[in-house]
Parts: sequence; structure tokens; C-alpha cells
Amino acid sequence: MALLTLSSPHTHGPNRTSRIMLTVALATLPGLAVMTWFFGFGTLINTVLAIITALASEALVLKLRKYPVSFFLKDNTALVTGLLLGLALPPLAPWWITVLATSFAIIFAKQIYGGMGNNPFNPAMVGYALVLISFPVQMTTNWVTSFQVSGSDVAGFTDALSIIFAGASSTADAFTGATPLDQYKHLISKETSDELLQRNTFNGWLNGGWEWVNLAFLAG
Repeated sequence: MALLTLSSPHTHGPNRTSRIMLTVALATLPGLAVMTWFFGFGTLINTVLAIITALASEALVLKLRKYPVSFFLKDNTALVTGLLLGLALPPLAPWWITVLATSFAIIFAKQIYGGMGNNPFNPAMVGYALVLISFPVQMTTNWVTSFQVSGSDVAGFTDALSIIFAGASSTADAFTGATPLDQYKHLISKETSDELLQRNTFNGWLNGGWEWVNLAFLAG
């Protein structure tokens, strides 16, 4: 008499890919919120644009491959790819940089290898590397300084939209100066570390914005 045999495992955990990816996305929200507070709406706008581009690119390739679109979009992997790219790109990068990086990440770094689980590289980082190498000027001149350091308000929502989509110029082309570590290296011989970190002119601990961003991502 033939017996039905089933291979292990016989139990199933509650975690699914969609649930794990959604958890990752939720964990980035504190960092995104703090980045928006300190550096303006550019990161938020680019993140939304990157997510929309990622979902659209994924849907297009799935349709071309004759795969069920809604089934695969629900795994939230494309959402996380777009979210990570939106966070990594310069806040005021031109819209086409975001679209190019995200669509390349989904189409060439993920789907061309067969989709989720088959890609040898992180799709978001492949997209980032592409635009960093191909468009170094746009990738290095569209960063912003927090209002604590610049002493002025960051770009509002409308201004950020104009800069990203219309190419309008910001109030300043760039800010230049020694890095905090370089300042510390040259000034530590004359003052104590406590004095340096307490000076308003030194963008040190909890004074320049990025420390709060790191703490927010850590909390997430």
C-alpha cells in the first residue's frame, strides 16, 4: 500500500516576505521623519517618487513576463527598494535621477535575474551606484544643510518641488567648509573636547542634524 509522505518542515511560522518587508519599511519612518524635519521635504518627495517608480517598473516587467502582477507586488520588496533609494539619494536630486536609479534597480538588478531571491546584489545599491558613477555632479551638489547649521529655514514643500521637478535653483549653490572631524583634529590641541562640542560654531554631537537622524534610524 502506497503511503503519502511529506517532507519537513511541517509547521509554518507567521512571518511572510510581505510582512518582513513591511516591517523594514515601517522601521525607516522615524529616520525619514527626522530627515524631513531637519533638511526639508526633498527626501520625502524623492522617496514617494522612488516608491511609485519601483512599483510601476515591477508591474511592467511582471506583465511582460506574464506573471500575476498583484500577487508579486504584495510582497513589498519593490516598495522597500524604492524607499531605500529615496532615503539614500540627495534630497534635492533632479526627479529623473530618482526615476532612473529606481527603474534600473528593479529592472536590471532584480527582475533580469529572475526576481526576488535570485538577484546577487542589493537592487537599491545597484541603482545608487549607477547614478553615482554616471552623474557625479547631480549626485554631489544637491545635498542640503540642516537649519541648525545654515541658520536659515530649509526649503519648503513648494520650493523643494520646484527644485526637483523644474530645476529651480536653491538660495545657495553650495556650502563649503571643513568637516567636523577635520575641525576637531586641528582645534583639539587648543581646547578640551567638551569645549569643542559645546561651541555653536562646531557641528558636533546633537548640533548638526545628522546625529538625530542616526538616532531615529537606530530607534526604528
